[in-house]
Amino acid sequence: MKHPPSSRRLFLYLLPWFSVFISGGRFLAAQTPPACQQTKLVLPAAVEDEQFGSDVELNNDFLFVAKDPNNPFNLIPGGVHIFQPGLTPNTWFEVQLLPDPDPSLPSEFGVQIDVSNDSLIVLASGDDGATNRSGAAYIFRFDVALNTWVFEAKIFASDLETLGSLGPSGDVSINGDIAILGSPSHAHGGIDSGAAHVFRFDGTAWNEEAELLAGDRSSLDGFGRSVALVGNIAIVGAANDDDLGAGSGSVYVFKKVAGSWIQVGKITAPDGAAGDLFGVSVDFDGITLAIGAVNHDYGEPDIGAVYLFQDNGLPGWEFITKLTPPPNGDGRNDEFGAALDIDGDRLAIGASGIGEDKSAHVYRKTDGIWNYKRRMISYATLPGSTFSRRITLHDDTLVVGSAFDRQLGGFEIGAAYVQSNIFRTDCNANCISDTEEIAADPALDCNLNGILDVCDLTDGVTLDCNLNGIPDECEDCDNNGIADECDLNPRYSQGSGSLSPIGLGSDANFIFTALPTRLSDVTFDFTASAELAGTSFIEVFLNSVKIGEVFNAAGTGCADPPDEDQIILPQSTFETIVGSGDADVLMTAFLDPFACSSANFVTVTMSFFTPLLIDIDTNDNGIIDTCECPADCANGTPDGNVNVTDLLALLANWGGTPTFCDIAPPGGDGTVNVTDLLALLGAWGACSLP
Repeated sequence: MKHPPSSRRLFLYLLPWFSVFISGGRFLAAQTPPACQQTKLVLPAAVEDEQFGSDVELNNDFLFVAKDPNNPFNLIPGGVHIFQPGLTPNTWFEVQLLPDPDPSLPSEFGVQIDVSNDSLIVLASGDDGATNRSGAAYIFRFDVALNTWVFEAKIFASDLETLGSLGPSGDVSINGDIAILGSPSHAHGGIDSGAAHVFRFDGTAWNEEAELLAGDRSSLDGFGRSVALVGNIAIVGAANDDDLGAGSGSVYVFKKVAGSWIQVGKITAPDGAAGDLFGVSVDFDGITLAIGAVNHDYGEPDIGAVYLFQDNGLPGWEFITKLTPPPNGDGRNDEFGAALDIDGDRLAIGASGIGEDKSAHVYRKTDGIWNYKRRMISYATLPGSTFSRRITLHDDTLVVGSAFDRQLGGFEIGAAYVQSNIFRTDCNANCISDTEEIAADPALDCNLNGILDVCDLTDGVTLDCNLNGIPDECEDCDNNGIADECDLNPRYSQGSGSLSPIGLGSDANFIFTALPTRLSDVTFDFTASAELAGTSFIEVFLNSVKIGEVFNAAGTGCADPPDEDQIILPQSTFETIVGSGDADVLMTAFLDPFACSSANFVTVTMSFFTPLLIDIDTNDNGIIDTCECPADCANGTPDGNVNVTDLLALLANWGGTPTFCDIAPPGGDGTVNVTDLLALLGAWGACSLP
């Protein structure tokens, strides 16, 4: 487990504010996107080829962002930048930089990192360890007295060969006082057969404890391409293993038993095939093992998949489920599973395929089922940038490394994207969880369904016929499903809620049904958040007849709050197109469907005047008569008297759930019963309406 609890949270939360005065610390440059939960972090004065974001890690107190510059002549040193959150949302404060301990050579310091408790390990795959560029790793530990991370040890296997046995594709993992180095280029049973080396801290020094080798090793297996370590269990991926075909991949499990590390299992995909690269990424939290197979074919080539297994304490590992990209994923070559981080009941998956729309996906386990929660994309990057090759998740924060991120300053500058509140519902995107908002002001959820009313209205869960921002059921004294104002006023309005995605090749439509008689022109109101800048626009069709274009001149890119536009259609035209049938509104967009940080969407609301409905307000005070004298309920048509007509109506509906005569307590209880009978008899006689 990478993120155990810490007793230093409060102290370390204040640390950056002391550091700014003591050590001249600085804020990291942050670019705020339209959706306030996501922040893009870039280094001040970043330069081309710096590759900030080569790896990322989180624990309770710190965010670690590594940089592994593309510098064959070592013109730019590697390093690990350490940050903490500021006192305001979406700000991050740099508290320390761990530089390359040996900047005299291009050591690739920072190509991979891992953190556990107070220990950090940094891979330098080109470092001179045992021999020329065989690779090494550096371990740092947090010193509470000094309030800083300090160098503790450099570790490497003594039998590593020259020129990168750890290799640029090697991996590292640390868990307390145990560390493991994956060496996929090591030759033990053939070229690039691979190995993994376990080290343990004895309180004074780090010592090599074991060399792990696959029992059936062979050339090109790449054993050590990925590693994970929890306690005395080590996981090692061999993505090029050939058990189910060339490059199908496998994962090995080792355990320390009676003082020795032994292989206790080998895992392959239940539906593995040649070229899947099962095991190219792994993560293990002590219970659940996640394994990525980035080239798995799922409908299209190289979509990718992630397989979850569980250690059930018995020989072998129990297969739990297979996760594939959601329907709104990026498409072919997703490479879903390129990066993984599992944290108890939470899982983050990187999809770093060759398409322009790289993404990260998060899941959460509820009642034993892994449920898809949301998709995260980079909102501010240039074409050709990478995204999701490195990923880390802790609590409600997701961080994605984008080492090849292109900016106006040049190629491969790099960035890290931080998404807060990743698991907390924030339907109105104001950076406050919905639960917190409702607790602070219960009136924001008048229908008591646990969802903000504004989101109910936007998503079409409820209607707002008078467009006052209050769900109709919260202004419906007679419980007929229509706001009282709309019962009394001849106006019809219905909205579609959010329709997504909307984009090139992704049309959106909504069908308005059961339309009442029209007595006026028909107004269509549109809102949209999409890439509507420049020449982008949306064509609108009504029952296949084009009625206009929206956002052709007024639209802006990824607007927050959404853009608004309107079409008013003459009543005669509407009647010719629709007549007595349904109104099918189709919106065809000429824009990029995945250009914004959140899913592009559009809404449409139709409104017009209608004949007066059946409810009566005889004293013209804006309150329906039946709500002022609910016992006058016969057929929903009050006559100013509670009499035998009302009694018969009540008895006719006894035990049912009608709209009328369910009068006690005020607002009804859902059933016509003895309480309603007593209330009616108690009100017998003439109603006195105010």
